[in-house]
Amino acid sequence: MAPKTLMILLGVVLPLALLALHAFLPHRSRAGLWLRALALGMLFLFSMLSLVWLFPPWWTPYLYLALLGLATVFRIWRGPRPSGGAGRWIEGIIGAVLLLALSVMTWPGLTQRTPPEIAIDLSQPLGPGRYLVVSGGPSEALNAHYLTLQDDHPYRGQSFAVDIVGTDAFGLYAPGIAPADPDAYAIFGKDILAPCAGTVAQAHDGMPDMQVPQMDRSRLEGNHVLIRCEGTDLFVLLAHMAQGSVSVASGDTVAAGQLVGRVGNSGNSSTPHLHLHVQRGMPADAPLGGTPVFFTIEGKPPIRNQRFSVN
Repeated sequence: MAPKTLMILLGVVLPLALLALHAFLPHRSRAGLWLRALALGMLFLFSMLSLVWLFPPWWTPYLYLALLGLATVFRIWRGPRPSGGAGRWIEGIIGAVLLLALSVMTWPGLTQRTPPEIAIDLSQPLGPGRYLVVSGGPSEALNAHYLTLQDDHPYRGQSFAVDIVGTDAFGLYAPGIAPADPDAYAIFGKDILAPCAGTVAQAHDGMPDMQVPQMDRSRLEGNHVLIRCEGTDLFVLLAHMAQGSVSVASGDTVAAGQLVGRVGNSGNSSTPHLHLHVQRGMPADAPLGGTPVFFTIEGKPPIRNQRFSVN
């Protein structure tokens, strides 16, 4: 199935179908109705916390929760369908099982949001704009980068990484659904700033910005800058920069907040975004295979679906 079709089905068609079913499917008891409503509410809470909302935009789960409230009020107004005891019990059991299962799914995204140990606080790595964290946090439920958390993985340093996209005033990351031109995306070309003072350990430019959703796996990080933060053994990677935008070279000294490049779509990037991670050490045989460490940005841990603005 095409990615655009999947986004429409899962983000729009399925939620609206469930809401319509809730509104118009007769209930057999008030308890059964509330269990059904709570199960749907838990589903939308799970999607709000743990799923990536690019299309439709990040505020869509909030809209679905509001529509759920209206659908429940409508269902109460219509009243229950007369039914024997068996129907009520079956309805209640199904609702309770769904609520329990969805609560278990939601629990990690709800509770695993605070990193156990913060190694460094970074300054803002992006220039003016509106932004959304699409991957980030201390659990697999929130952060897809955990897949590389293996001792011998050449990209192990990215295991606690953060991916950030841009949005417009309406929460859209691009016009339409996943347009092919990377320049159409809100974050493309945004300034990337050094998030700490230090020395450039590695810099690379010249890789093309890929058309969405194509990816270049020849060098996963694409155009990038790797900075060793001053006075530490911590290295910060800023990856997937635009071709020709890297403005520093290996060995350069940089100040926090200094322009080092611009957001692009080079390397293993399906849509334009900034990939940011911190690692301890820089192994000679795998420069991005250091020990991953958690970090904050201006005192806040970046977590999936967190929004922020830079003036």
